[in-house]
Formats: sequence, C-alpha cells, structure tokens
Amino acid sequence: MAVRLKSTSNSMIPKRLIQTNRSLRHLSTLDKSCRASLLKLHPDWEVMFFDDAGCVDFVKSQHPDFLPLYKALPKPVLKADLFRLLAVYEYGGFYCDTDVYFHESLDPLVSANIVFPWEWTMAEEGFRFRHRRVAKAPWELVQMGNYAFGACAGHWFLAEVLEEIIRRTSRVNLEHLSDDDVLYLTGPDAVNGTRMAHWERLEPELKLLEGEKDPKPPKPRAHGAKPEWFQFGKFANHVMTGSWRSQG
Repeated sequence: MAVRLKSTSNSMIPKRLIQTNRSLRHLSTLDKSCRASLLKLHPDWEVMFFDDAGCVDFVKSQHPDFLPLYKALPKPVLKADLFRLLAVYEYGGFYCDTDVYFHESLDPLVSANIVFPWEWTMAEEGFRFRHRRVAKAPWELVQMGNYAFGACAGHWFLAEVLEEIIRRTSRVNLEHLSDDDVLYLTGPDAVNGTRMAHWERLEPELKLLEGEKDPKPPKPRAHGAKPEWFQFGKFANHVMTGSWRSQG
C-alpha cells in the first residue's frame, strides 16, 4: 500500500485546528479547559473535531486504502495516531491533542509549511531502546512530539511518516502490544524515525519549536521532565494526562 500524494500549490498552513477524542461529551474537566483555551485564542480559525465514528467516516471517505489498517489497529491510541497524520495530510492545518493547553494564538506559525515541537532530549540508552539502534549523531537524541503539529495539505513528510507506519505495522503481530510498541509503531518514534531518514530534505523546511524554560501553568506532569520539555514552543503546553497508557 502506498500513500497517494496530493498536489498542492499552497505552501502555507491554513488556519485550521483538528482534534479527535471519543466524543466532546466524554472530555475530562482538564481537557475541557484545554479546549476552551484553544477556542478562545483562535476565534477566526476553523476548528474540526472528530469523534470515534467521525474518524472512521473520514478514513472511509478520504483514505479508503488505509481503512483495513485503521480497523486492524487494536488500541484507540493507535487509531488516533494514524488519523491525525491522515487528517493534516488531507486538509492541512494543525492537529493537537485535547490535553494541549494554549497560551497564545498559532497565527504566527501559518507562514511555515511544516511545524513540530521539540518534545524532549533522550539519553543514548533510551534512544537505543526506543529506536532499536544506536544514535548516529547528537541531534538524533532531540525528539519531536506528535501531540501537536502543523503542515500544509499534502506535505511530503507526512506521506513519508504514513509509509513508515505501514512498514512498521506490517512486520508485527498487532495483538498484545506494549505502550512502547505503540510509541514505536504509530507514535512519535515513527515520526522521529522518518525525520532521521529524511533529515537533509526536511531540515530546510521544518520549523522546530523549542520550549520555554519558565513555562506558564499548567506545567507538564511527566515525572522528571525538565521545564522546557513537552511544550509547543511559547504557544502551548502538553499537559499529558496520558489516558491511553496501560495501567499497572
């Protein structure tokens, strides 16, 4: 299966925000606060929300070649990872998880054609475990996040990430996956693996957002996180409710 490349003459990111979750009705109190911050700061943006049924309808209508894979993915987080890439690839705009709290409008970022956050810096041992190889250069330890990102419609890098997800998921039994398997197969590790494979082409286009060392509340909740980690630049914090992770 190959990604059907789109033809686009617009290299700017449209003012469009895309989110997905089980439903708006099932958002937690914290997620509702995060969504309120998004809506308040982007009154002139198109905001698209897809519940579970809406995601299936989108894949079925816009990317039917991915429907068998989407249905085969056994965890909701895997489906959400695939959906976000397909949706931004199709429509252009910014995807953000519902636990991203906004401090400033994303208006200054629309002049770019692809935007990702610097999420955190891995130790070499962690890199070997997550990426299943040794880091070739220090810059590879700087990991991008997929909790929020933006791109113009049809961006080639998103197509490459989707191709990488196809390759990774085709090599494994999708049942009984661990949380680390989720990260590797469809999550940020797949994004970063693709970034490393195509760095020379991506680097001139990519706007990589660094975190603020004195972030505004609410701060990230990951244990041991440095203040500048898990931030969408000065624009937002990833609060990291982590509801998808296995318990116990």
